[in-house]
Amino acid sequence: MSQVYVLNRVTRVVRSLRVVPVAVAVAAILGLTLAATQFTAAPSAHAASANLHYQRGYYLDNGWFCYGWDTGYYRCTHHWHRSGGRVISDNPAWVPNYGLTTTSTSSAGSSHSSSTPAKKAPAPAPVHTAPAPAPAPSGSVQGMIEQVFGAYAGQAIAVARCESGLNPGATNPIAVGNSHAAGVFQILYPSTWAGTSYAGYSPYNAWANINAAHQIFVRDGYSWREWVCQP
Repeated sequence: MSQVYVLNRVTRVVRSLRVVPVAVAVAAILGLTLAATQFTAAPSAHAASANLHYQRGYYLDNGWFCYGWDTGYYRCTHHWHRSGGRVISDNPAWVPNYGLTTTSTSSAGSSHSSSTPAKKAPAPAPVHTAPAPAPAPSGSVQGMIEQVFGAYAGQAIAVARCESGLNPGATNPIAVGNSHAAGVFQILYPSTWAGTSYAGYSPYNAWANINAAHQIFVRDGYSWREWVCQP
């Protein structure tokens, strides 16, 4: 065996030995890189090391995209992006996407709009009819009719004189259904009377009866169709 042959063999062995540690080092570096990638990709429930905190709904906290449930439990991830003005989780299995925008909490960058869903407008308050004015304490029946009916006072006086003789205490003993005609304008009580804003007063109060008659007169298109007597 020549010295040249031996030298060549030794050289090849040395070279092979020098390749092994390089391959091992490369493999080790790749392994560490992969492990680091998996570590950063793994989401954290509370990420205590990042000093995160709970908040209801979506929010950004120190670069983490988080979602908090009503129960007080929350999850955060570093893997998110913005799209169409919204923050989207790249790991929806951990931090789900419900289509809501976020609020910004101690995060770098610009602020974000609230994530709370729209609330229903409160129901409008019931409308109450204004109570009728208190009956006048005194005054002639004809004078009260003129005051209430104005330009139609002549017609109203004629109807009231025919119906009751301008007597506030007049009552028709003949029943119409379960009602009787009562007062100055002989309004059926309680049926027709109950449909006026003066239902809380006695139909025998002249001022209340005259005002109730005017309401009926106006409601019927300024006509006397509900009275037997006509002007």
